[in-house]
Amino acid sequence: MERAGRLVAVLLWAVAGAALAAWALLAVAHLDDGYLLDHGAGVRMALAQRAADGVLFPPLYEDGVTGGTRYLPLTVLAHAALAGLTGELVASGRLLGYASVLALAGLVVWLLRRSRCPWPVSAVLGASILVAQPGLGAGFGMRADAVPAVLQLGAVALVTATGGVAGAAGAGLLAALALGSKLTAVWAVAAIALWLVVHDRRRLVLFVGVFAGTALALFGAFQLASEGRMLTQLTGLSAAGVGGVGTFLTAPNRLLRALFLEATPTWALLPLAVAALVLGARRREWTPLHVGLVLQGPLLLAVFADIGVGVNQLIDLTALTAVLAGTAVAARWGERTTGWLGLGLALAVTYVVATALVVTVGPDVRAAPAALREPVSHLPTLAQRVDDDVAVLAEDPAVPLLLGRTPVITDPFMLPRLGALEPDALDDLVRRIDSHEFDLVVLILAADGNDDWWARYHLGPEVISAIRRSYRPDGQADGYHLYVPHR
Repeated sequence: MERAGRLVAVLLWAVAGAALAAWALLAVAHLDDGYLLDHGAGVRMALAQRAADGVLFPPLYEDGVTGGTRYLPLTVLAHAALAGLTGELVASGRLLGYASVLALAGLVVWLLRRSRCPWPVSAVLGASILVAQPGLGAGFGMRADAVPAVLQLGAVALVTATGGVAGAAGAGLLAALALGSKLTAVWAVAAIALWLVVHDRRRLVLFVGVFAGTALALFGAFQLASEGRMLTQLTGLSAAGVGGVGTFLTAPNRLLRALFLEATPTWALLPLAVAALVLGARRREWTPLHVGLVLQGPLLLAVFADIGVGVNQLIDLTALTAVLAGTAVAARWGERTTGWLGLGLALAVTYVVATALVVTVGPDVRAAPAALREPVSHLPTLAQRVDDDVAVLAEDPAVPLLLGRTPVITDPFMLPRLGALEPDALDDLVRRIDSHEFDLVVLILAADGNDDWWARYHLGPEVISAIRRSYRPDGQADGYHLYVPHR
């Protein structure tokens, strides 16, 4: 039994080390290139650029540029600050992602060690954050969801690790900062408040007071800094992708698909986390982590009622699942009567993480050495084709940004939703398209067809109809579809 335990521990350490090494190789190889970047990263870069220029919550329409966002400013400001140090937008966004994902993985390990989870199991579950799709998106795709996840998990760690008022006050501060980073970052404040109701109502008052005071101060500052635009945009655009009762009815399907197809390690470890939840309830040893896992269900169903969300929303569930799965293994590791069960559970965890490493990250790791040897060149074909006199309209705001100009469309998902708040924006953009004001239109998908994409997600039917009637296809470049005016 003891020898088997040592062998399993070696295997766990090997998988954890391989996952960390693979992630580090990808981090170095892709610091400043287009790896895993999409239009969502382009929106983040556009908002960071505007923030660097002193503009929060860019106007819905001003000087021919459409704005509108539901992203909260703390992560945008952090990206802008790093961009000021690096002088560009890609590596700065990557560095923010790297730091937040590594912090989240480290926090998972720390929480597991506090729960007396063995070092090898803690290490491999921490490494699981790095190779799971939500963690990869947060680290490399400029999805800043790991920042509020770290802040929320840190709030839970702080309030449970310290029994004094400092822990409660610090947790309230971190929870408020999380809310200032993401509007749906609310599970930690609810979980901590419910836990303190039972365990320490005196600290509850302090926690809620610090949280409410900090959150009000933050949002007041955002409202002032945005010249009053924050409330208008958050109230008008926060639920922009919710299409009524139908999207709520189909939310469970979207959530399950994201879990099963895109966040497979999280899905595979979830039964162990649920087992830990049941065990904690039976022993009456529940913590805010247990409550947080329970709250993930209704919260994620509400979030996935918005058709504009994706697997990046599962980063909190991924971290909570890793921690609670580790406590389930720890409960059975080393007990003489059930030691084999503990080793079996540890092997199951190892299998999940190793599979994610090989299947999800493996192909990119094999290609990383070539990426290290190649000089970084953003949009090489378009950069040669587009000179200073070429006016560009791009669906992805990263295209004009990387070409050294201001995007006309800050967020293509928000564009069709601006009609109710700023109807002149769409009318004016359609007029400019029909008058051939743009020398080149750059789209993610082909304009002909893909009607569901244009109607439900990007640009909207009015804009794409204007492009179809006023522009003709002119091939592809750097993965984009190009269109030039009919002459």
